[in-house]
Amino acid sequence: MGGSFKVAVWPGDGIGPEVTAEAVKVLEATDVGFEFLEGIVGGKAYVEFGDPLPGEAREACEETDALLLGAVGQDYAPYDVPRKVMTYLRVEKKAYANVRPLKLYDGVETGAFIPDSGIDVVIVRDNSEGFALAHEGYYWEDKGYDKRVITRLGAARNATFKYVKKASGRPV
Repeated sequence: MGGSFKVAVWPGDGIGPEVTAEAVKVLEATDVGFEFLEGIVGGKAYVEFGDPLPGEAREACEETDALLLGAVGQDYAPYDVPRKVMTYLRVEKKAYANVRPLKLYDGVETGAFIPDSGIDVVIVRDNSEGFALAHEGYYWEDKGYDKRVITRLGAARNATFKYVKKASGRPV
């Protein structure tokens, strides 16, 4: 067996529990040792505890090597419930980069008209500024408005994000 890692699992709401259950199965199928600590967050936690990010879930996250998050926010909880969970992750835990690799493999049907173009890109979006967090905005029951804030720090740290350099093999 390889190393051993503690992983906090926050299934959350909506499709989150289904997705995280399958992701845990994939991790368990490897030769790496994992210990999973499940926490209740999001709309479910709000309904159960009156707080979308209970202290117990936060403590579990602090004690682990990684976090597996499903989804947060549900129509039975207030509109801003996901904000507390995501602000904790994006600001306090500094999980600022939303990394989305995209590679088109030969012979894989996409269902869309995409000629063999050798698509191999990594998109990095900042998760700690602008629309991701409310710096100045207005929120209603089912919609919101926010100004887009981009700082030099936010732009620079995403442009030099290590994963991008490693994945692309090219300077950013």
